[in-house]
Amino acid sequence: MTAPVARFPERTRRPSGRGGIARVGAHRAVSETLRDQASRRTAPAARRVSSLGRVSDGSGTAEFLFSYGTLQLPDVQLDTFGRVVAGEDDVLAGYRLEWVDVGDERVAQLSGLDEHPILRHTGDPRDRVFGRVLALDAEELDAADEYEVALYRRTSVVLASGRFAWVYVSA
Repeated sequence: MTAPVARFPERTRRPSGRGGIARVGAHRAVSETLRDQASRRTAPAARRVSSLGRVSDGSGTAEFLFSYGTLQLPDVQLDTFGRVVAGEDDVLAGYRLEWVDVGDERVAQLSGLDEHPILRHTGDPRDRVFGRVLALDAEELDAADEYEVALYRRTSVVLASGRFAWVYVSA
């Protein structure tokens, strides 16, 4: 049984204001909406992730991807990976979340967002980004690379849980 999820107003677009408080509130609302949408769907049985260590179809050890944005959306996951991916909450320290115009109409239409979150390294452990760790096979990780636009690059990080994972950051 899962704990109840806190409800925030559903938002699919970032407020037009540039104030830091609005950005934090919008990010929290988007994150909660992403989590709520992901929790309503389950992956098909043949591809179900039984734990974040192994994919049950025999493909071997999973690649971990820390997602803090649109790759948490069920519709984006279905289009990118062909399934909805289970995940676990985690935190990345030393990074700050910002918003950028993604500049790709297909990605914007799929996600429903004109602007997407992006990470910038600060090195300050007080800066923290909340997200979910997704267990992907090698083909799905390649598909995630294809989904992300040129503004992002994939790098390896250590999360608050101690888990090593890939994450997309500012290029």
